[in-house]
Amino acid sequence: MKKEFFGICLMFIVSFATAQKDNPDCAGKNYDLFNNMEDFYLDWCESFEFKPLDIWVERGSRKITKEGKYTKLHYHLVAGSTRKLVGKQIVTNYASAIKKVKGEVVKDSDDQGYHVSKDGKDLWIVLSVSPNAGERTEYYIEIVEQQAMKQELIANIEEALSAEGKIALYGIYFDVNKAVIKTESEAAIKEIADYLMINPKVSVFIVGHTDNTGDYMKNIKLSKDRALAIKNYLITKYKIVATRLIADGVGPLAPIASNTNEEGKKLNRRVEVVLK
Repeated sequence: MKKEFFGICLMFIVSFATAQKDNPDCAGKNYDLFNNMEDFYLDWCESFEFKPLDIWVERGSRKITKEGKYTKLHYHLVAGSTRKLVGKQIVTNYASAIKKVKGEVVKDSDDQGYHVSKDGKDLWIVLSVSPNAGERTEYYIEIVEQQAMKQELIANIEEALSAEGKIALYGIYFDVNKAVIKTESEAAIKEIADYLMINPKVSVFIVGHTDNTGDYMKNIKLSKDRALAIKNYLITKYKIVATRLIADGVGPLAPIASNTNEEGKKLNRRVEVVLK
């Protein structure tokens, strides 16, 4: 009788654990980046149209803040599971998964912060679990789909150039202190190319701008190198005739906002397309 009772209980536990499936209201909200950890299911989620996300680095002494469409996903161990999972296993799993989709682990984030470009979206992700955490039965991740400043202007590039003779682009990204174009810049550069192909008689200046941080001459050179990189990209990938493009850079000489705060510096770090 005891054996039968134990067998019934075991069957109940297994069937209950199996029945615990992801919350259907959360379908697709992980941007198809991750698979669930074994024996974990997505039990709830929440989203906000706009919210900041802090990525802590350097052992929690400094934070990087990204803003945009926000999603939080909460995972829980299924009832009846005997799996014992520690923080290191979860962190390693997520860091590996992000690298498989050609993303990157944020430097000095203890492998808890991630950055990836997917389907033209710039995503920043934070895992709640520390690699030093003990056994875990639940954890969550936060995702921000970053909204670049004034990105709506890119969609109206022809209108902006007709009205003002120039447009500032904030969707072109480079490696720090380098003129290497990041893959997430593709959408913005394609807008320039599309405009030039639709308007084959138009020629433009591509002008690089920086904030005032660092050495003046280095910033001048960096802005010129970045403008040249964009020109070469347009020529190589989109076959834009080289004589239609003039690349130059003015470093910090033409700010459009104050350099006394980070918000102003973000606005000053830009690329402008100017009608010739």
